[in-house]
Amino acid sequence: MSKLLLSKELQARCIGIARAGLPHEACGLIGGTRPLEDDSETTWQAESIHPVRNVKMSPTTFALDGQGMIEAENRIDDAGEEVIGVWHSHPSSPAVPSTIDIEDASIYDPFAAFVHVIVSLQGFAPTIAAFSYEQREDYPLRKYWLVRLGS
Repeated sequence: MSKLLLSKELQARCIGIARAGLPHEACGLIGGTRPLEDDSETTWQAESIHPVRNVKMSPTTFALDGQGMIEAENRIDDAGEEVIGVWHSHPSSPAVPSTIDIEDASIYDPFAAFVHVIVSLQGFAPTIAAFSYEQREDYPLRKYWLVRLGS
């Protein structure tokens, strides 16, 4: 079992940035600590959320701005953290990876080195889910777990 530790403050920050980016997907990097393997679970610890401009300016897909990504990576390094993941929003669809999300992750993260977080603004209340991927043709989604608001 895997889990992402994402504080209420960071959840609220993700949701706020996602809402500010409407009608397009918002995106960015996550700073923190990589998983610690123990007997029963893998834990990702998020410490910071860094918005990066979505160069696609699209409600259904995203691409991180290169210069913005470098700047976010520098802020993460300066804080003594490491890049542990990528986050993006789904303005009008669930917090489930789209075909494009899975294809992009298989290109940019074939070894499941990062956690991928989706913030869904669909429906009454926002939902946040986390995923990791691996390079497999039969089923590339390796892990899926919901990040519960308020946990």
